[in-house]
Amino acid sequence: METKDAGISLILVTHNREAELARTLETLSCLTCPCPWEVIVIDNASDGDMTQVCEASGLEDLRFFRLEVNLGPPGGRNFGAARARYEYLVFLDDDANFIEENALARIRDRMNREPDFAIFAFQMRNLEGGLYNWPHGKHRRNRKDDTFSTKYFVGGGCAIRASWFAEIGGFSSELFFWGEETDLVLKSLALGGEGVFYDGSVTVLHRVHGNGQVRTESRFCYQVRNRMYILKARLPIGIGFCYRLCYGLKYLGGAMLLGWLGTYRWGLRDYFQMSPRQTGCRLTLSQLRKWQRLSR
Repeated sequence: METKDAGISLILVTHNREAELARTLETLSCLTCPCPWEVIVIDNASDGDMTQVCEASGLEDLRFFRLEVNLGPPGGRNFGAARARYEYLVFLDDDANFIEENALARIRDRMNREPDFAIFAFQMRNLEGGLYNWPHGKHRRNRKDDTFSTKYFVGGGCAIRASWFAEIGGFSSELFFWGEETDLVLKSLALGGEGVFYDGSVTVLHRVHGNGQVRTESRFCYQVRNRMYILKARLPIGIGFCYRLCYGLKYLGGAMLLGWLGTYRWGLRDYFQMSPRQTGCRLTLSQLRKWQRLSR
């Protein structure tokens, strides 16, 4: 597959958060990078007009696209990636910003030094200065400033090679919300890629308190639906069935405690109506063991 120029395309997906987007764009104007880079803003069918926010940013190479239908974070990021000019895709949430002014240069240098990896994760921090959404295990918290291979990344602050992203079909847009990062890593491994390279020298401030995640019925519904979908679509058939049974019972217990049995049934109903679009992206047993070793 043809590789694009080795610059950086920074992709932001936004929805109804004008003030947060304006703040993020303001921080981008302070970044320095020796290579060419652009900003792509995807408005995921917001109620208001984000055009003025983008125009007021003063960023020279910024392109704005408004979608008439909300595609969710994975669909919005796919839309932006398809229009990127450069090989290094950097995804950032509209309420996040890089702490280091030379963050883009660090990302470019790291991706140049690690040609075997296509997906890169960064250190995520919250407004209190603590770690935000640390998915790499408690045993690695003392290595937050180091580098290591892992099986997780946070979509709101990551980098991916455009050529590989296109080859594996990007994020699964049918997920709409929750779990698209895990699904992408599993697809990447199934198609012969490596895991995720974590670089703690690049820090993303996610402007939320704590982990920023509020337990809601809609989030629970997506968790049930998407977890079951990913286990069915990406794991070996027999093992995937066992995992689905275990998680189905786990979510049932949670639904009973929270009084969300109707939401649980809704999530399962939606799951049974979904069919994997990329049926060839299923892990073999050896690839599954490789994925499990990445968390050690």
